[in-house]
Amino acid sequence: MMSPSLKMAFPNSAVQLLLSLFLLVHHVSSQRSTYIVHMDKSSMPNPFSSHHFWYSSLLTSSKSTSQTCANADKSEPKLIYTYDHAFHGFSAVLSADEVEALKNSAGFISAYKDSVVTPDTTHSTNFLGLTSASGLWPASNYGKDVIIGIMCPAGESELQGRRDD
Repeated sequence: MMSPSLKMAFPNSAVQLLLSLFLLVHHVSSQRSTYIVHMDKSSMPNPFSSHHFWYSSLLTSSKSTSQTCANADKSEPKLIYTYDHAFHGFSAVLSADEVEALKNSAGFISAYKDSVVTPDTTHSTNFLGLTSASGLWPASNYGKDVIIGIMCPAGESELQGRRDD
């Protein structure tokens, strides 16, 4: 037969374990990261004069819908940049809960956690077969104001441009 003090230790341990798990989940969901959010430009409501104001409003709404008594994180979502050329959307510092709240917004397409990328080659001219004597390189003023970026799927690591020899 168990002693009374041992019987009390089990419920207390279980409560402590559940509380620890709750705090861990809360901590993870309130951590902030930078996200790139893709939006449907045509979904902007008429009252907004620009996409910047629309996105700012969405961030304010995502904060209020994701905040609960237990999740009273004082930091706010932060709009970093608004994209309006290659695609429509914005980058912002958000918690996972705020991203989930944004997913319910009209016009939401996708959200990706931003990540650091490194160049695969620093020898673009050699990789592209350009020469300084003639051809496309001198004809384009040696690439003045041109940025070349090629994104390759992860499975294609044997591509010549990834080698640095």
